Amino acid sequence: MDPDTTATSPVTLLTNALLAVNVSEAYGLEPVQMARLYTVYAMQMAALLGDRQQWVPRWYLWLAKRSLAKIAVSLSAPSTPTGSASSSSSSSSSELAWLLSTTDGPSFFADQSLWLPKLSSSSSSSSSSSSSSSPCNCGPANAIDRLWSLFREHLLAQAQLSLLNHDAPSAVALAFDKLFAQAVLADDVAAQWWALMGQAAVHERLAKATEAHKCTTLADQLLEANPPLKDEPVLKAYLLASFSRACVRDEASLELSMRAADSAASLIRSSQVNSGTSSADPLLQEHEQQPQLSKPASLQSILLTSAALQVVEVRLMVLTRVRSLSLEGTDPSEAKLLRSARNDLANLHTVSHGLPSLVATLHRLRAVARSFAGGSASRTIALFDKALSVARASGLVHEEGAIHQSMAWCTGSSPDQMHRRLLAAIGCFERAESLADLNAVKALLAH
Repeated sequence: MDPDTTATSPVTLLTNALLAVNVSEAYGLEPVQMARLYTVYAMQMAALLGDRQQWVPRWYLWLAKRSLAKIAVSLSAPSTPTGSASSSSSSSSSELAWLLSTTDGPSFFADQSLWLPKLSSSSSSSSSSSSSSSPCNCGPANAIDRLWSLFREHLLAQAQLSLLNHDAPSAVALAFDKLFAQAVLADDVAAQWWALMGQAAVHERLAKATEAHKCTTLADQLLEANPPLKDEPVLKAYLLASFSRACVRDEASLELSMRAADSAASLIRSSQVNSGTSSADPLLQEHEQQPQLSKPASLQSILLTSAALQVVEVRLMVLTRVRSLSLEGTDPSEAKLLRSARNDLANLHTVSHGLPSLVATLHRLRAVARSFAGGSASRTIALFDKALSVARASGLVHEEGAIHQSMAWCTGSSPDQMHRRLLAAIGCFERAESLADLNAVKALLAH
């Protein structure tokens, strides 16, 4: 057998790691060092055993937690003139506290599909001297840091999905609060920015403009203090989409809003992760172009979907405003806006693969765009009905309200029908606790 292959085999790596743990225990290393070793060995056992014998990695995590408990005891003792060691231990243990002291961390670790493939691939790509893709290839600090980073990515994905699904505001806020807490501990500025923008979105949904402004101001300050973040394509696309939406919401320049939306759309197209997916006109092929849900969406897809959805909604909001005011000679023209909306819908269709909750939203937005394009009324209504059916089957209460609201003014409803649709939307928005949308519909009814 090839000596190099033997040296990097999983059994050999685990044996060497266990030997290192035993020697370290006998030598009496600092508790934080032992906690790291126990955690890395738990990761190694999880990689080797998979779903079998899960008590083994859990046992080593328990040993790590016991070591961290010793640190907590030492930190609670009276301070000494040379207290720098305790401060160092406190800082070092924060990289493990999420895994050992919260319910989210152990749950994340237990579902190895969330981290093991990514950790393994990063290990193999960063190690030119080994052909093995086990997390063992990283040193303790590197492996733990990467695992912590993957945990924050997981929290961000879950929070953004909760926001996209319009879950209860309290649940969405809690998800972003958890992300922000971990991001601060890890000094992860990008994750802090995403958490603040998410919190701002929740406040907007609750019609708390002052709180939302505070969050966006803090997010802007983070970007000003960390200029390289502004060049990250996905973050920049989301930022531009949010700015475009704010311009329309605050009745600022429509031209400025459209320029920001154009830039966001361009970044979304260049960042698409499913580049092989067709992006034909969604208004012409809405029945053929269904999102493919064969695999879960990646974090990048979720973030791009959030940005793309804002861009589409901005286009349609501007189209609504232009048409309702009967403006002539408006730049951008209505025809140009409609073409852009079609392209943006294609973008949204492409990046939202693997997101079942977006199926109803796509049907609704296609129906609205078809209405603006002067398409067949019967097909437009059929699309709305399909969206409504999917939303109800999926329990998407907010989306159901949005569909009723759109149908009220897109399907040529009579005054009585429009009134009933808007009342149905109010009921849905009340259940979804979406005060901003609720107030908007009530204002329509008041007129």
